[in-house]
Amino acid sequence: MKTVICDNTKPEDVMDLCRRNGFGIEVQAFYHYRALADAGLIEKTADLIAGVSPICLHGPFGDLNPGSFDPLIREVSARRIQQGFDVAARLGATHIVFHDGRVPGAGPAASWIGRSAEFWRGFMEQAEPGVHVYLENML
Repeated sequence: MKTVICDNTKPEDVMDLCRRNGFGIEVQAFYHYRALADAGLIEKTADLIAGVSPICLHGPFGDLNPGSFDPLIREVSARRIQQGFDVAARLGATHIVFHDGRVPGAGPAASWIGRSAEFWRGFMEQAEPGVHVYLENML
């Protein structure tokens, strides 16, 4: 992947740099649950970043834990992460960054890894071809 500039939730601040140098952009505003549901912000951002490539979306991550032992936490995590995929599609993003949600020492790593792997397999089976998903650690 070529150079991608992080927008620090303000794509208008880096668009000139991206266009002038042929850089891609990492759109960060949609990490927040309010932004995920803001149709106006999604449309404005899509218009603003049109023509830049690649587009990377930093997906939602606050309080999400796809490997949680609690099925309700996994359910909420799935809903927010699906919203991230939906926004990425509307922006034309071909890369999405999520966080793994793991809190070291909060439980046995092996069982968390198994639940997390199962969770992500389900999302990757339905992901659009050509969309790259990256998992970052939280802590």
